[in-house]
Amino acid sequence: MTSPGPAARFGTEPPDTVCLGGDEIRLAPLAGLITELYLEEFPDQLAAHGRQAVTACTYANHWLLAWAAQDAVGAADVVAQSVWMGRVMHARGFPVADLVRDLQIAARVTADGSFGDASAVVSERIASAAHTVASIDFAAGA
Repeated sequence: MTSPGPAARFGTEPPDTVCLGGDEIRLAPLAGLITELYLEEFPDQLAAHGRQAVTACTYANHWLLAWAAQDAVGAADVVAQSVWMGRVMHARGFPVADLVRDLQIAARVTADGSFGDASAVVSERIASAAHTVASIDFAAGA
């Protein structure tokens, strides 16, 4: 028997690609870049959790990018999904401020044109998610 991959441990796999305005965008490389930049700022996560930190962070970023791309065409709400993710992370003892920083990094990365003509919209939606998550007091049960 083979060991389960990340999808078996974390849930449903996010899409490999999204199409926006005729551009096909591969999400995994962008999720990996965001994770790399995040872990440069938070090396304690890597020290505490090892490879699992990379796997979990990349998986979460992959979904965040998918939701943001879907949001750009009205098919999802990355702000609502990020708030949900904040609630889950808070319940698991993960600092929500770190999620906010990850979203800020993702907004910066996506602003570089990686989503073609939709880059500005995708980046803005992720930045809005970061702002909204930062404004919520999850400890108060919000």
